[in-house]
Amino acid sequence: MAGSGFVKATSGNLPAVDVLMVAEFMKRDKRFNIAEDKIHLKNCANTLLKNCLRMSETDFNFLLQLVSDKISKLNTNMRDSIKARERLALTLRFLATGDSYHSLMYLFRIPVCTISKIIPECCEALNEVLKNDYFKVSIKRFC
Repeated sequence: MAGSGFVKATSGNLPAVDVLMVAEFMKRDKRFNIAEDKIHLKNCANTLLKNCLRMSETDFNFLLQLVSDKISKLNTNMRDSIKARERLALTLRFLATGDSYHSLMYLFRIPVCTISKIIPECCEALNEVLKNDYFKVSIKRFC
């Protein structure tokens, strides 16, 4: 329809959106001020996170609180850093699904070379903060 004000959606003109962006939007959108709508939106956001990361938002925020100091990076004059929340989400998605770095690149809009640095750093941070209380490893010697 020419002149209608609408543009045909193609892959080139659609904004890139990931699950975390949608979940945050659903929780913070001020158009939904009725209590029932907020509860419904929170449940939808939790469902999106659970489907993407295979964990609840509460568990995700708990892990984020534990590792955020270890995985956070500083912004530079050239670019903003990738936030700890997104770093952790990327790592958990990789661990939960085994997706390739290339498929994660399209989902999170982060280059493969950066993903290849983020995931080992986050795994190391997760191991460091969880190993004493949550990871029980027994070492047996085979002689």
